[in-house]
Amino acid sequence: MLMCAVEVSLSLRDSQVHSLKDKRRIVSAILAKTSQKFNVSISEIAEHDNLNELILGIVNVSSSKRQSEQIIQRCLNFIEHQFNYDIIDVYYDI
Repeated sequence: MLMCAVEVSLSLRDSQVHSLKDKRRIVSAILAKTSQKFNVSISEIAEHDNLNELILGIVNVSSSKRQSEQIIQRCLNFIEHQFNYDIIDVYYDI
């Protein structure tokens, strides 16, 4: 069994985020859709009160490193393209 954990930083600077309520709406949508589509654990892990940045933690457990990496990469592509936010930084821990 292998666990792949990823910390992802997203930029919300160009989006319609004017309040924490707007950010929570965005975070909630990202978490629900990504978790449901890819069966991963995902959560906002830092910068809770920062309107310009979103830091997510994504965790996947599988039987192979290759499979874990593929699932995480599909999650990242989904978040970037579905929600149209720029990924600033990604930190992998396998």
